[in-house]
Amino acid sequence: MNRCAVWWIGVAVSVLSGCGGCDDKALEEKARPYFKRGLALERDRQYSSAMKEYEKAAELYPRYREAYFQMGNVCEKLGVLGQARHYYDMLIEIDDDYAPAYNNLGNVLGQLGRLDSAIVLYEKCLSLDALNASAHFNLGHALMLKRNMHEAERHLTAAVQLAPRESKYRKTAGSFYLTGGRFAEARPLLEEAARTDTADAEALLLLARAYEGVGRYDEAIECLLRCANLQTDEQERTITMRRLGDLKTQRIRERLAEQRRRAGKD
Repeated sequence: MNRCAVWWIGVAVSVLSGCGGCDDKALEEKARPYFKRGLALERDRQYSSAMKEYEKAAELYPRYREAYFQMGNVCEKLGVLGQARHYYDMLIEIDDDYAPAYNNLGNVLGQLGRLDSAIVLYEKCLSLDALNASAHFNLGHALMLKRNMHEAERHLTAAVQLAPRESKYRKTAGSFYLTGGRFAEARPLLEEAARTDTADAEALLLLARAYEGVGRYDEAIECLLRCANLQTDEQERTITMRRLGDLKTQRIRERLAEQRRRAGKD
């Protein structure tokens, strides 16, 4: 092949590569309005309509990572886990460095009972994005289930530090400390969780346990009363009220014991 032919082939490849990039950008611009409409519909919980918009976006621009991610997200919300997995797998094929896809795929596999595989995916996500608070949280929770408490604590702590306003992270970290009887460490986390989401009855239940563990019965009773007022399930409310009665009895016993100790000193 002569030099002239080689030169023309080089020019052709360069032009085609450049046009491919231009085409991708143009296609993404064309697909973006459908993607944005999908986001709005998903926020309004119109999931079926949102999926149609995401599908249109992906049809116009087959490498639209965010469209596949949102389709997987919608399928997760609807409990269609096999389909969610399909979309996340497709996304990873398009871009195997897209960290959030590994995190969400880990959630799907965890729900399908494949906890070890989920842990591998969370770790992969963090290898690509060490500051992904959601992946730290999910990995910490999974490691709790595997009874790897040291590593679970490390990742739950990281999640709280990276996303301090996320009440779910604080609540789970607080629950972790309660499990180990570390009430003093659980208390501030659960106080903040209950303060951030005042309608979270579970956070109040956990906070009551933390207060009880450090002997602050008045605060524990107040938490249970607030919790009972939030609960709509009658059976759950009955259990809370029984616990409230037990706690009041325990408070009386503690006060009587304290009076006897003081009387003995006198």
